[in-house]
Amino acid sequence: MKRWIWLLLICAMLAGCSKKEEEPERTALEYTVVTAENLPEELAQLIENQKENECRLTYEADGYLYIVRGYGKQETGGYSISVEECSMLGNTVYVSTTLIGPARKKEMKQSESYPFIVLKIKQTDKEVSFA
Repeated sequence: MKRWIWLLLICAMLAGCSKKEEEPERTALEYTVVTAENLPEELAQLIENQKENECRLTYEADGYLYIVRGYGKQETGGYSISVEECSMLGNTVYVSTTLIGPARKKEMKQSESYPFIVLKIKQTDKEVSFA
């Protein structure tokens, strides 16, 4: 009988040791989606220079941090971009976006496009992580 008690006690201790810690929750950040015509001139030029390829970049100006996610050259138009996450945890800002294809074939423009999105948040010294 004593063996069973010791066995149960050891199993309980091992189960307690393997308990996984919960990751702290990220804090959602307020952001504004900036249209192409409202971008700082220098940032607009940076995006133009990199539009052919996917890009992830940040740009600081006038007390704000601009977070850019470009999806490179697409064969047609009609794309949109969804912001899945813009949050902060510790010393990191997390940004996740998704490229959404054209809804219907007749909505697609037959010319190529270069979809990108720019998020504007208050300037921070935190690192930006793109998912």
